Amino acid sequence: MLTGSLVALVTPMEEGGRIDYDVRDRQPEIETSALAALATIESIMVDLAAIDEAQAQREIVVHHDELPGEEPATSWQRSSVARELRFLASHTVHHYALIAHLVRQQGVEPGEEFGVAPATLEFWATQETR
Repeated sequence: MLTGSLVALVTPMEEGGRIDYDVRDRQPEIETSALAALATIESIMVDLAAIDEAQAQREIVVHHDELPGEEPATSWQRSSVARELRFLASHTVHHYALIAHLVRQQGVEPGEEFGVAPATLEFWATQETR
């Protein structure tokens, strides 16, 4: 759930700079209540807007899924807030692409650009001008 990932990213900036995307606060109410989801998203937007350049460049430690045979301690990697925000933005596009596919199967057109990566949109633009 991307909302949980964003909460996982924003919270560590105040709690020691460690993010474990696999161990995060699951909040069923934001999955079932549009009002609760909207309130959470608005809160995250405020938190994200408050991130300055120094915070964006801050080093953090991120836990990744262990690979088979990997020691749990080696699955922690150094990163930065900015890098994790870029990752989450990319991952969001991936989710949008899945949503676009599902709603198209239901006869709803979300728009040609919905769920398409920015690099792909840039490529498409170069092809249209040729």
